[in-house]
Amino acid sequence: MAKKIKILFLTTLIVNFFIITLLPIATVAKEKSWVETVLGQPLIPDACTKKIAPGTTQEGCGLTQVFQTIINFSQLILALTGSAALLMFTYGGVLWILAAGKQEMIQQGKSAIIAAAIGLTIVLAAWMIVNFTIVVLTGGEVGGTGTIFNQFWYKEQNTVAPQDMPGGYEPAPQ
Repeated sequence: MAKKIKILFLTTLIVNFFIITLLPIATVAKEKSWVETVLGQPLIPDACTKKIAPGTTQEGCGLTQVFQTIINFSQLILALTGSAALLMFTYGGVLWILAAGKQEMIQQGKSAIIAAAIGLTIVLAAWMIVNFTIVVLTGGEVGGTGTIFNQFWYKEQNTVAPQDMPGGYEPAPQ
């Protein structure tokens, strides 16, 4: 009987977690996909997915759009791993609380929490390694944020030529 109650409680907790986190996204995203809602833009830039009419001045899919796609994938992976880590921390904590002194369940809860912490550490360390590599390769200041073509590597890439930018051109601070 107690096991059924625990399973019911965990199921209710997980369902409520998804309802609370996904309901606001679903109401905002009536015309957008869930990826566009999370990232604020399509995963692959429009210039790479739409046909360009002949005689227009619109750019096609170039290096900037490739960088933007890579940035979008990395942001999506960070968002999903952060959500998965939060879910694992919650799962480990609930297991620990529901253990009621049972050492086996306490160990399972601790293991889930430790695994989530290790996974989050690996993801954040990977981000730091990429940033450090970009800083070193582009001659930036160690300890600063890496830039590619004078734009932060992890933010939306500017597709307008520097001379055509409204208000002039400002490179990213070093």
